[in-house]
Amino acid sequence: MGNPVNIATVGSSTMSYIDQEYIITSGYTDDLLYYDVRGYFSLDQTYADPSYLSIFGKQGIIAPIANKGNEGELFTNIIKKNSLDNYPNPFNPSTNIQYQLKEGGFVSIRVYDYLGREVAVLVNKAQPSGRYSVTFNASDLSSGVYFYKIDTNNFHKVKKMILMK
Repeated sequence: MGNPVNIATVGSSTMSYIDQEYIITSGYTDDLLYYDVRGYFSLDQTYADPSYLSIFGKQGIIAPIANKGNEGELFTNIIKKNSLDNYPNPFNPSTNIQYQLKEGGFVSIRVYDYLGREVAVLVNKAQPSGRYSVTFNASDLSSGVYFYKIDTNNFHKVKKMILMK
């Protein structure tokens, strides 16, 4: 194992992080992923919680992804189901809507207010199988309950989110 390298720093409200530099292969190699996750309690990052969490994978990895722009291609071999979620929820003023597609096709993600009026079109295009994230910025909207809806060829779902200003 080499020396530790900081690959990301996230805020205290962040609940997940996806390292998109590598993809999982179906076979085993000598290269394994290993993560040391620590919470820092000082601004200069000199003190970490002594009970930090180490995460490692037993699946092999392949070379770093050269083209990170096409996120859907990163995970096509491991997507087993469709999903839709957002975080944070409640949010102010923006939230990340994450979704994964088991099969590629035309994707529409729209946001509606509590009266059913469309307030935003976030995605409206064909996408390959994969994992995606889109940010919904509601800075021009009033506090309240909103619904986001995904429609694909074989996946339709509506979920609730709350804007609190």
